[in-house]
Amino acid sequence: MRITNKIMRNNSLYNINQNKMLEDHLNNQMTNQSKITRPSDDPVVAIRALRLRTNVTTVAQYYDKNAPDADSWISLTGDALDTVGKILTDLYKQVEDSSKKSYTYADLDIVLTQMKSLTKEFYASGNVDYAGRYIFSGFRTATPITFTKEDIEQFTKDPENLRTFVIEESFGYGDISRISYTNWKDAADKYGNKDERDVENTTLYRFRMSYNNLDINLEDGEPRTIKPDELQIDMVGATPPDSITIYANSEEAYYAVANGKCDAAYIPSTGEIVFGEKYYTENCKENMSLRVKYSKSDWREGDINPVHYFHAIECDQKNVKDAMQLEAADKTLNDSLNAISKAQKALDSMRDLNIRISQQSATANAELRHDFVVEAKAAVKSLYDAAMTEFDLLGLTDDVKKEYEGLTKEQRAAYAGLTDEEKAVYDAYLDAKKLNDSMEAIKAEGATVDVLNTVSNLLRNDGILGAAPAVIEAATEKNKEYQIEVNRIRNLITEYNPDEKDQDIYYNVGFNQTIQVNTHAKEVFTHGVRRDLDDFETYLRQLQEVETTISDIKAEMEKYSEESKEYKDLQLKLDAANKAYTYIRDNVQTKFENQISKYQSYIDDVNVAVTNNGTRGSRLDLITDRLMNQKATFKDLQSSNEDVDMSEVTVQLKSAELTYEASLMATSKIMQTNLMNYI
Repeated sequence: MRITNKIMRNNSLYNINQNKMLEDHLNNQMTNQSKITRPSDDPVVAIRALRLRTNVTTVAQYYDKNAPDADSWISLTGDALDTVGKILTDLYKQVEDSSKKSYTYADLDIVLTQMKSLTKEFYASGNVDYAGRYIFSGFRTATPITFTKEDIEQFTKDPENLRTFVIEESFGYGDISRISYTNWKDAADKYGNKDERDVENTTLYRFRMSYNNLDINLEDGEPRTIKPDELQIDMVGATPPDSITIYANSEEAYYAVANGKCDAAYIPSTGEIVFGEKYYTENCKENMSLRVKYSKSDWREGDINPVHYFHAIECDQKNVKDAMQLEAADKTLNDSLNAISKAQKALDSMRDLNIRISQQSATANAELRHDFVVEAKAAVKSLYDAAMTEFDLLGLTDDVKKEYEGLTKEQRAAYAGLTDEEKAVYDAYLDAKKLNDSMEAIKAEGATVDVLNTVSNLLRNDGILGAAPAVIEAATEKNKEYQIEVNRIRNLITEYNPDEKDQDIYYNVGFNQTIQVNTHAKEVFTHGVRRDLDDFETYLRQLQEVETTISDIKAEMEKYSEESKEYKDLQLKLDAANKAYTYIRDNVQTKFENQISKYQSYIDDVNVAVTNNGTRGSRLDLITDRLMNQKATFKDLQSSNEDVDMSEVTVQLKSAELTYEASLMATSKIMQTNLMNYI
């Protein structure tokens, strides 16, 4: 092959350019310290770089942000729980030191004042926040667990229409507590019972709500006897009392229950349902449960916000009655919807069955005819049940039912005792009942072709074309009213925790790894700590009262001689008061002794919470260590994949420069000689 100077020149220029491109590539690598500047430089490196960069970014998010945030939350929770544990320990020591009979009312009153201060600090510790988020408030991190001064000002802005919470609280057999009541003071006698034999100490039983000062109006403070369901009390596993009497104060209620004047007592001021030994023994079983719904508008600064603990409804005081009926309205709506669905399925079944009967009645054997009748009865019965459900939801009185059913069809249309929608439901129910009665009269055994034809006619004329669409249409129209009522109530209220699910807050702290960071208020800050103080106040008030009575009697006795009738009467009263003092002082002593174990149980709850929180912290530490190793590993892999070896690139660049310069020199030598030099 003939090589010309032009070919040599072109080849030389090409090679020089290639050397220059290599030098430029190496220079770029040295400048940005990366193996590639565009994906086309090395697709394998580029793909691996995308994956590794994603991994590094994700791990960095977990390690640098999520894990430290979770650790801060858990650490702050741990500090708060330590404080709470110390407060409860101080309360424990207070009752332990005070469980001495030598303590007088004045001594115990000082102790109670100290306990109140510690209890206030106990709940204040629950309002710890992290970056503006309250750590014990579940998902409602913007809401503290106790009401603030600003909350109370907002609630009482309109004194005639206070902000109110309707609270639903549940109890079990284990929530029944015993209280000791000393029956010593006769309201008609200034100094109590006249004879010490009349002074008795009685054990009463109670369910204690989480709040006191509940909303119940008593005219002139007089007791009022009502049925349990009027108080929104539902009892399962036990027979509820025939009636419950509402009392303005605990003294009246305890006296009435202790002396058998009522089956059970409800005390809104103290938040108690009290009953005696007889009812407790005969009705209270281990599998029993009690659900109480009550309202409270008398809120004070520091009171526990119920939205963190219960299914609660917030509303204006004027809308409490509507709020109380929300559950019933919801149930009515759902029952109506289910009845409509049931009626529609029954209609579909009747249509399908009627077609099959018309197609197969002539050739059906005895067994098939029997099955057809049974199936028809079931479909009609289902329709009747749906109609009866809708009819029962109307809640008509027996008098109205009797009056309406005695009317003719024309008279019913003009009847003013029911709305058009109620009449439609009632009429549809009567049609369904008539159809069901007709179908029930038909026997499935030995059913003939004529019987099948009768069944088919009933299904078609009285069912498909009669009762079934009437039931569905009437129920649908009435259901609209139920829906409107539910919407009306919900527009007046704010509902919290309708499903009462735990509000656990989880942080993503690793690949497919989450960790719970929050501790719930109800795990630690129970209502019992504050409510126990209410019991102490009740007992100490009784102790103070009997001490004052004893002092008054002694002072009165000094006015008479020992032989006088007045002195002897006062002596009897003094003996009775001294006996009462002994009982009440024993009750106080027992309360302090029992409170030791109660505070220990509260401390145990805190210790469990501390342990759970510490376990989360330890797990987070392990995850953080693993994240640190993962971050280092991924960065090493990323560097190995993307970063150049500077020493190697330096040598390659120097070599490329020498090659480039050598190629220039060689080319210049070659290009100086051509054919003209030899002509």
